[in-house]
Amino acid sequence: MRPPLTPSLSLNAIALVGIGALVAGDAQSQGIGPEAFGELNVACALDRKPLNASVVAQSSLAGAHAEWTEGGWVALDDDTGEILLLDEAIALTSRRPKTWSGFGTPPLIVGGRTSGFIDQEGLKLMDGRGPHPIGEPDHALADQQNRVLYTSAGSVFALDLSSWETRRLLTPGDFGMSTDEVSGLPPEGLLRIGDDGALYIAWRAQSSIWRVVPGAQPRMLVQRCVPEQLLQTHTEAPRIDLSHLGYTDEVKMSISSVSDFVVLNTGELLVLGELRVGPEAHRSIELYGADGALKSAWELPVPMAVGRLDRSKPHRILLWRRWTDGESDRRLVLMELSAEGYPR
Repeated sequence: MRPPLTPSLSLNAIALVGIGALVAGDAQSQGIGPEAFGELNVACALDRKPLNASVVAQSSLAGAHAEWTEGGWVALDDDTGEILLLDEAIALTSRRPKTWSGFGTPPLIVGGRTSGFIDQEGLKLMDGRGPHPIGEPDHALADQQNRVLYTSAGSVFALDLSSWETRRLLTPGDFGMSTDEVSGLPPEGLLRIGDDGALYIAWRAQSSIWRVVPGAQPRMLVQRCVPEQLLQTHTEAPRIDLSHLGYTDEVKMSISSVSDFVVLNTGELLVLGELRVGPEAHRSIELYGADGALKSAWELPVPMAVGRLDRSKPHRILLWRRWTDGESDRRLVLMELSAEGYPR
């Protein structure tokens, strides 16, 4: 494996990006594991209540990524790279050909309120049409104005699907962030549109969630508790020694502490964390009020779970990666969550 010209590493809790598309099992076989990141990969101590998690449906398909969409799910087949369209019970309804090229697995981009699905490679629509966007998108969605919104390097861009014009809506400075290309790593965003029509953005390493309405400055709703170094990865990213893999310099790294979040119809925010909770590497799920105050926290009893919450039924979660009997299990599984006070 040849090191990149500019060493950098992004740890989405168990997904390593930047030196190939490594996942925890592969990483550990090469001498890299979540433990290499020490306390930076450990969630803050909270009074977390236990969650009941029961399997609703399982699939023999192996997933590399998935997103909720109205009426079902869209997933990336980990074996073929094909796009899988699934119903609410994760039964396969159709396949779409692989539309991206290169090494690794790009995150899916799902057109929520407009027709068509979009993939990461060049922001192309599923029928192959698409522009070359400004910046390299890390997450995007389509909103009701027939446009694609996406984040790149801490900025938010709008892509008009009719004219193919792209414009920058927000810069890192609008979120109180500066960027340092030498010492830091670009912030990665996760986008959602609430029932109120507002845009919600979670910065995945910094673990802050913002609400954006046209004509107003972004307003931070939630700052989750995370290891302090993660708050500043955009200006001073932690580094890790990977000399045993052939890297001559320490590698900059960024750790995702937010796996997913849902804006409930009450204005509350349900957040799925991505850092380790306890010795079995469970995950934290937290409920924040519309005012951003923490209301409740639970522990998802699934080791190293990576997935997405159902935005129409937040008590359901689709996992495409978890650990079973000490091995990385990539089969898609739909689970139902329940506990006192947990949203339904």
